[in-house]
Amino acid sequence: MVVPASPRRMVAAAAEHEHGAAAKELLERGLPQSDVLEVVLSPRPGTGRPGTGRPGTAAGDKPMTPRPVVRGPKATSERGKELSEEEENAFARAFDKFDKHRCGKLELHSFHEMCESLDLHLDAKVAKEWLGDLNQVDGLAMEDVKEIYCGIMSAQTPAVRKSAAGKALCLSDMRATEDYMRKAFSQWAPKGTLGPDQLRELLVSLGFPDVHGDSFDRFVCEWLLLAGKPEAADEPPLTVHDFISCVNLLVELCQAHQQAQMLGLEPELEV
Repeated sequence: MVVPASPRRMVAAAAEHEHGAAAKELLERGLPQSDVLEVVLSPRPGTGRPGTGRPGTAAGDKPMTPRPVVRGPKATSERGKELSEEEENAFARAFDKFDKHRCGKLELHSFHEMCESLDLHLDAKVAKEWLGDLNQVDGLAMEDVKEIYCGIMSAQTPAVRKSAAGKALCLSDMRATEDYMRKAFSQWAPKGTLGPDQLRELLVSLGFPDVHGDSFDRFVCEWLLLAGKPEAADEPPLTVHDFISCVNLLVELCQAHQQAQMLGLEPELEV
């Protein structure tokens, strides 16, 4: 039985197709290749987990489920700082597993391994933000690690939180995440639209990894070109549908940089 695609997924697929066509046209017109254009033009890898050495390449392979993009402290919500029972249990099991010396502390590399085991894959810059000025020389105490974990979880979308608790995602989780993003847009655009500068500020406030280190200036400029909305003096009004399209592409870009870090193709920051 073939399940028809949801209207939201059909809209997303149409946006991906439009981005791909626009990227080809921009390259033909002489725009330099970039990581943003590369992400748009690259097909998603087939079934397989990153780093296993066994990516799916056969015909009929399903797209690989991407790793969640973990956002930074700017997105922390006090309302969501309480851990659920599943999150408490998942943290306790993970900390116990990586507390290899049974001293109630984690070494820095063990902290990163613990986060990976919880499906919380931290971009190097985001990890540095979360660790802040904690003393890492003597190890990270359990109470400090748990406080960081609580903060990380409160800054994530419902789908990322559920994944980190070890639960399978369903369509309702995807919808809850989109609703979360729509509410964030509404707070910045009470009249229903915003300009490119506000879009950059909104992405910063949501704590997404700033892969270019320029407060999303380059990314937004390239996305505007791909979306057929060249930035002008009288800034083009951007709707919530534009915002969702922009965020979807940003997530794919962050995942591509994350994968490059894992494979050693992109230098990681000292944290």
